[in-house]
Amino acid sequence: MKTRKFLVALGSLSVASCLAALMDKATPESQGVPSAAIVRWIDACEREIGPDNSLHGFVIVRHGKVIAEGTWAPYDTLNRPHMLYSHSKSFTSTAIGFLVDEGKLDLDARVLSFFPDKAPRDPSANLRALRVRDLLTMNVGASYTDAERKDIAGDWVKAFLANDIENEPGTVFRYDSGATHMLAAIAERVTGTKLMDFLKARLFDPIGMTSPWSTVSPTGVACGGWGMNMTTRDLARFGQLYLDQGMWEGKRILSREWIALATARQTWSGAIAVTGEDGSDWHQGYGFQFWRCRHNAFRADGAAGQYTIVMPEQDAVVSIHAGLRDMQQEINLVWEHLLPAFGPNPLPDDNAAQQKLATRCAALKLPVQTGTAPASELPISAVRVSHNPLNFTAATLEKSDLGWSLVRTDGVRLKIGDGTWAVTEHVFSKSNVEALFALVGTRDVAASGAWTAPGVLTVRWHLLGAPQHGTFTVAVPSAKPKMVAHAGAGDLTMPPASRPAYSNAIATACDIVKLDLQFTKDKQIVMGHDPDLARVMGWHAKISSLSYAEIYDKGRFLQHGKPGEERIVRLPEALAVVKTAPEFWLDFKHFTPEMAEQVLAEVKKAGIAQERLMVATFTKPALAYFRDRHPAIRRVGHVSVTSLTNGTWTTTAAPKKTFADRRAVMDAVLRYRDELKLFGVNMPVVSNQTRPEDVAYLRQNGLWVSLWFVQNEAKAETYRDAHPDAFVTDHVTKARHGLKPHVK
Repeated sequence: MKTRKFLVALGSLSVASCLAALMDKATPESQGVPSAAIVRWIDACEREIGPDNSLHGFVIVRHGKVIAEGTWAPYDTLNRPHMLYSHSKSFTSTAIGFLVDEGKLDLDARVLSFFPDKAPRDPSANLRALRVRDLLTMNVGASYTDAERKDIAGDWVKAFLANDIENEPGTVFRYDSGATHMLAAIAERVTGTKLMDFLKARLFDPIGMTSPWSTVSPTGVACGGWGMNMTTRDLARFGQLYLDQGMWEGKRILSREWIALATARQTWSGAIAVTGEDGSDWHQGYGFQFWRCRHNAFRADGAAGQYTIVMPEQDAVVSIHAGLRDMQQEINLVWEHLLPAFGPNPLPDDNAAQQKLATRCAALKLPVQTGTAPASELPISAVRVSHNPLNFTAATLEKSDLGWSLVRTDGVRLKIGDGTWAVTEHVFSKSNVEALFALVGTRDVAASGAWTAPGVLTVRWHLLGAPQHGTFTVAVPSAKPKMVAHAGAGDLTMPPASRPAYSNAIATACDIVKLDLQFTKDKQIVMGHDPDLARVMGWHAKISSLSYAEIYDKGRFLQHGKPGEERIVRLPEALAVVKTAPEFWLDFKHFTPEMAEQVLAEVKKAGIAQERLMVATFTKPALAYFRDRHPAIRRVGHVSVTSLTNGTWTTTAAPKKTFADRRAVMDAVLRYRDELKLFGVNMPVVSNQTRPEDVAYLRQNGLWVSLWFVQNEAKAETYRDAHPDAFVTDHVTKARHGLKPHVK
């Protein structure tokens, strides 16, 4: 009873504050918030999250007034709907709330009672016990139902009910979007109408939400747990309704009892998306498709940064659309900059700060792609395009008014802006059926490009109205392959002995300088092709097991000069010699995130832009790290193929499989490319591991291919007609005196 009195008092206070003109705009200071604090939050978001991961739009509401809003061009999330992903769950839950309020649905009703036509022949006791309440709290009892993936083209309700429910419902929390699809299906069965039509009449129209739409399952049921699209302004209205305990401009829309249930902790959530200390906002409990937060707040929450955060103690709502990976960082910035700014009383007007905030919000934009390499002559047919979700591979590159157009063989075009964003309507499918994380229907694509290396146009793209974004490259065919100088890396020595080797890499006009990277025990980055010193020094020891000083002390050996003249190459020393090379190949012989960031810091210190870099490794986690953290850097995977005695093959691109067909091996390499979004692969030609027809097939499918162990002109000639993109030379003299003048 005490809780009920508290809720009534809180609801009355909040409604009284916004009855006059709910969601009208007001200055931050008039609502007790310094404009400067909001500017600091925007600055922090751009500095700490962007630009490759970024916010797309936001609305901040205090005491029922919109005190700040903005959207980053080319997005317009204030006026155009944006994907919600799991934020959709809170709307599906709200539909259940309306049915409970109207006496049409009991939270303890058994799920099977709604679907006798879809139930398995002999349902288990746990399935028979499953309640609507268990769906709402993600306490189904199954390890993971995953119905929308198990039966993508079928009946997701039937697939859900066919799952083995291992635990008693109501006892184990397991986040599951399939449970929310079941709630959507129940709502549609009970009402006899589509979920979005039902919500339009009960929720969207009454509170002025004009943008919502949703994708569906193959049977036409709303996805429920994902699939909804709305503007950031509409999300803020939804948050305000929940903040005001279901009241809207003096009218009861949803019962305060339902809102109290939906937003309270109904179950402990544990760590499902963010691991770490108990302060995580994923450790605060789960309600009826709402997450509890720190600071006594709650939120609707969708993948890649879609938030509506409701703060009852501050009488505030923050709605955000985004496209990012670290959602805890995103909400941490709200707690760090906005939460303490919500003061108890109005502040004096600050015209200068208000103008600065208004100017900042009006000028928000994502950075376009930049580059300084010379442009190629256009048009060019048969350019090769690296992995991208737009399904561009081989295409033609043409000049256009805004920059360029990429034209597929079927006539589909992508506009690419030069110093600006160009927008193209792109059709992913003609269906409105959306399996989780699939791209369907028609979406606008914004693209910006620049020449980042000779013959390489790098394209930065964003799906407008969606979190997806990334970069891909358009490679112009070259008359002859690039030469990758494996310069001085093998001998681990530096001036005076091997300085000529590095210098020759520049003097002989090699296109790319390859630097093999190793970490010593004391975390010094040194050059070395082989992790074991035996090949170089006759000394059986791993570089990673010794300090730089230990290797230096024992590394005085006769190889290129007099004793004592040689010393180990450290990365800054190597970069000082070769930094004028056109491009760099950073080859990680072993990998840690710490090492990667240390290498990139040294490269940046040498004045080398990321667009001039490639990273290469055999290590899949390393390639995934650069894909996720540094997508602008081109990634090259080392791939080898082994012939087995029984006539089958294996490949490091799919290490647990064997292949009877050579083309199947190359298809596995292409799948490896797609998974890691690789720019290219580096393959050996020794022992016939890589054949000319392999190179031709991979290149036809848009993959950049370099070859190593090409030890003489005759071997290079063997591969000429397959047109590899690059040859890796073990010694610069081979490039200078052998391969380069002869390979076409």
